[in-house]
Amino acid sequence: MKKNYTIRILVIDDDPQQIQLYKLYLNEDRYTLVTARSGRQAVQILNESEFDIILIDMQMPGMDGPELLSKIKKEFKLSTMVIMATAHGASDETMKTLEQGAYDILQKPFSSNRLKLTIRNAYHFKQLWDNYTRLRKVYEQA
Repeated sequence: MKKNYTIRILVIDDDPQQIQLYKLYLNEDRYTLVTARSGRQAVQILNESEFDIILIDMQMPGMDGPELLSKIKKEFKLSTMVIMATAHGASDETMKTLEQGAYDILQKPFSSNRLKLTIRNAYHFKQLWDNYTRLRKVYEQA
């Protein structure tokens, strides 16, 4: 991770207490947190801003986590790493989000260290993927 780089994170969760927990756990200078309470609100934010990491709750009213993940991958085509969070264990639906492009799944409740480790790993993977994509374009143009 670059020393002075701030990791931009979008957290989408309909539970205000869970949002506060994310804010508590990620209350450091290296993180910039933006929160949304619904999938629809998250889409509006994504139309205006880019993020390094997106954390999505699996179960929300309206647009749930898997539906939002699908929309992000199909419509926005971002290299952003998406992490799904669930309190309901490793169900088939949860595992399917990995096939749909989620980077990882966080099992609630999670510790501050587990959250930070997952974010750090996702951010490093994003950096590698972005470098690979950039080098591939250079190679293809040569």
